[in-house]
Amino acid sequence: MLALPQRVSPLSVLSMRRVSAVLTCGGSIAQETPDEIRKFARIRKTLDKISPEALIGGLALIAGLVVYKVVATKMGILDVPVM
Repeated sequence: MLALPQRVSPLSVLSMRRVSAVLTCGGSIAQETPDEIRKFARIRKTLDKISPEALIGGLALIAGLVVYKVVATKMGILDVPVM
């Protein structure tokens, strides 16, 4: 608690301890404002709701599109203008 700014109340620190995003930040969180910490925690909480299967599926889709674009460009199926 000594590393946190003086304007942070003990109750807000206790409530932040329940958020996993705050617990995994370590010492880098000491320079942030309470509003920035809350904003990051909200974003992290939202992203944590995405299932691992959806993340793997999304990554597979992106990888497939990249491979398709490279192969199609090499075979002349997809014409990419040179800038």
